[in-house]
Amino acid sequence: MMQRICKALALGGAAAALAVGGVAAVPASAAPVSSASASVITPKAGACETWHDSNTWGIACGGYPGRSYRAHAWCTNGKQAYGAWKSGTSWVKSYAYCSSVGGHLSSAKVEWK
Repeated sequence: MMQRICKALALGGAAAALAVGGVAAVPASAAPVSSASASVITPKAGACETWHDSNTWGIACGGYPGRSYRAHAWCTNGKQAYGAWKSGTSWVKSYAYCSSVGGHLSSAKVEWK
């Protein structure tokens, strides 16, 4: 299923990202992105898998009953893009497309509710 797993560890409220085999974990705060890659993040419970390329950022999470998440991207033209809200137990990707607002991906985060 997943060949490489990366974990983000919460240390005193700040997320520390570990890189495994060249794939970096993405903390829950906004993070700059570059070339296409995939990774897994683990905030307090459950886990999330992320994916991105030059225009798009996606995230899928599981193990968060009662929570919902979505992708949130900042684009190079100053605009923001949002993915659809997904159930915190679904493992279904929410994608934020900067191409939909005429830009490329600059940074991204997961939003929770």
